[in-house]
Amino acid sequence: MPHGSCFLWNPFLTWLHASADFLIFGAYAAISVMLARFLIQNPQLWLGRFTWISFGFIGFCGIGHAINAYNIWHSAYWVEGFFKVTIAVFSWAAFTALRLSLPKAKHLIEQSTKAEQYRLELESTATQLKDHVQILENSHTELERSNSELEEFAYIVSHDLRAPLRTVEGFLQILFPEQFQLKDFELEESDRAQLAADIVSEYRRLNEVIESILQWSRAGRSEEALEPVDAELALVLAVNALQKDLLDCGAALHNEPLPVVMGRSTQLQQVFQNLIANAIKFHLPNAIPHIQIYADKEEGWTVITVEDNGIGLDVEQFGTQIFGFRKRLHHSDEYEGSGIGLALCKKMVERCGGVIWVESTPGKGAKFRFKLRLYSKP
Repeated sequence: MPHGSCFLWNPFLTWLHASADFLIFGAYAAISVMLARFLIQNPQLWLGRFTWISFGFIGFCGIGHAINAYNIWHSAYWVEGFFKVTIAVFSWAAFTALRLSLPKAKHLIEQSTKAEQYRLELESTATQLKDHVQILENSHTELERSNSELEEFAYIVSHDLRAPLRTVEGFLQILFPEQFQLKDFELEESDRAQLAADIVSEYRRLNEVIESILQWSRAGRSEEALEPVDAELALVLAVNALQKDLLDCGAALHNEPLPVVMGRSTQLQQVFQNLIANAIKFHLPNAIPHIQIYADKEEGWTVITVEDNGIGLDVEQFGTQIFGFRKRLHHSDEYEGSGIGLALCKKMVERCGGVIWVESTPGKGAKFRFKLRLYSKP
């Protein structure tokens, strides 16, 4: 007698049981397909006999529900009985296989955990190696830059030191010809006084060269760590140091609020002082120097600009000489100075992890810009 008779062939009850059995059969089939695809993609998770028995258990359970749905209208009870026995056998076989496979599954989990640990350790080691490589590359770049600077420094220093010494030697030959086995020179007392004054002048020039060398050396030797520096306070200290020069020429200086940056306080003050001093020195004749200082933010950095209305300079013509050590862009008779102000600015800004450049047109002033990292509170 079909199961439908037990339901008194009530349409709703009959299809309720039939639909449930067919849906369960479909779910078992879908689980089997999904599990098979997963194991094909991850063969290391195959647990041998347990996997085969599990597939058999899932499959026969699904078929059993399909037979239940069939028997609602038919009477295949012998078939249903054999399938139930088969499901029972597979159920206990799956239990036994699972019990035997648990140690292997545990081992696989442990191996997976260890593999993940090894992977994380390898990633950490790779990151450390990458950081070390970057440090070595930076050190190599810094060494090449230092060597290049040293060669240029040695050449310029040797030239600048020899020039006043040769001049002094010539003056001494004239003053004391007998010491140099020269007998044709006869000098008046006034000439001797003038030569002595010239020797003093050359001595001062030589002393200026030595002082500039010391300043350059000290700028590159700072071992202080970068720290938060109030750029506005550094500017105030620089302006105070130049107060007399600003008043003498009647310069008008205006600044906008400046941020806190990462750097060194004394070096940032010196950068401001050198740039403002240049703006005062290189102003247009019969014109009042106007100096503006402001900052623009750029994604964790700030670009500070010192702008003036002075004589300007030809950036394309002078190029890298603008920030070169003792590279004078004007004759000493026009503008006095040691020729290291901008070189010191470049060195100090770079020591603070930044860069400096200039934008200018002759006769239309100059904008000296330097970029430093903004301080961010931890």
